[in-house]
This record gives sequence, structure tokens and C-alpha cells, in this order.
Amino acid sequence: MRIRLPRQVGIVLSSARKSNGLTQAQLARKAGVSRQLVNRLEVGMATGIALDKLMAILDAAGCVLEVYQLDEGRNNGDGNESERCSPVTSTAPPTDELPRYKLDETLFDSPWGGV
Repeated sequence: MRIRLPRQVGIVLSSARKSNGLTQAQLARKAGVSRQLVNRLEVGMATGIALDKLMAILDAAGCVLEVYQLDEGRNNGDGNESERCSPVTSTAPPTDELPRYKLDETLFDSPWGGV
């Protein structure tokens, strides 16, 4: 799924936090940030959040941030330009061991109809 809005990061974070049985305060302590920052992130209002704090919060919640490079300008045959994503090469450890969270795909703005 492609995240386009800050609120979507918050939805993923909230779902992961709840799946792990954590309160916002517990997650904040685990990540070394304030509960208010976790709350603002979950509601999509954490403007200007430092990347190191975002990564600490996601890590504490058991989430992985994956970055893909977009190959823009591909035409999918219906007259609309589509984007194909290619994984960016990384030296990060394999993520196969990390838990994945099933989310309600309808919450995300997707050009592929909820995929």
C-alpha cells in the first residue's frame, strides 16, 4: 500500500500499538518521546517530526518503514499514467522476522482500488 497522507502513518501506528497491547504512554516511553508526540502522530498532526523520532516510534511499535523508488511515466494502457515501485537497496537486516499487521485497506487512498 502506498501512504500519501500523514494520517495514514498514524493509522498504521495506532493499529500496531493496539496489536501489541500498548497505550500511547507506554509506546512513548519505549520510544523515548512524549505521549503527546505519539498522539499527534496517530491523528496526523505531527508536523515537522524529526526522522529519528519517527523511526524510534515506529520501531517501538514493531513497524518497519520501507522506502521505494518510483519509476514514473509508465502507461497502464487506460490512458492514465501509473507508477511502478522498485525497492531501494538497503543494508538493513531482513524484515521477514518482524510482525506484519493486517489493516483495513479501505482507509488508504490507492489508485489501484484498495490494493
